Amino acid sequence: MGISNSKEEEDEGRELREKINELEDEVKEVKKRREKEALKYEHDLWLFACKEEEWKQDMAKMKMTLEVALEKWKKLYHEIKLELDHLILHTLLQGEKCSQGDSEYLIIEELQKELKAKEETVQALTSRLAAMENENIKKERDIDILRQSLKILSIGKNAEI
Repeated sequence: MGISNSKEEEDEGRELREKINELEDEVKEVKKRREKEALKYEHDLWLFACKEEEWKQDMAKMKMTLEVALEKWKKLYHEIKLELDHLILHTLLQGEKCSQGDSEYLIIEELQKELKAKEETVQALTSRLAAMENENIKKERDIDILRQSLKILSIGKNAEI
């Protein structure tokens, strides 16, 4: 009986060692999987940061372009306004009425139409710039939400590990 007990204990010990080895293998696999997930997460985070920086640069370029265009329109608007004021003053000083100087009247009318068109263009560009700024704010909010989500995911993954 003493020999059979030791043989049973030996078999039981062998089975336990095999189970321990299997569990150790499972733990190693889980660690490898977690390491791969962590590397992928870090890679995704890096890609996200690159895309965010690229987007910010694109938005800055677009805003700068719009501001330059807006300044050009404003300058043109002021030049036309000054020219109109000069023509009106010149006409008044000579004592001519619009009915007598049809050609000048037509020029003034044309310049006033151009001025109105330029004013509308300036207003449209200003509205477009404001819309882009609002869009920028929304995108920044979305980026912030994504950052927070990534942070939450990383905390969850770290807790699992």
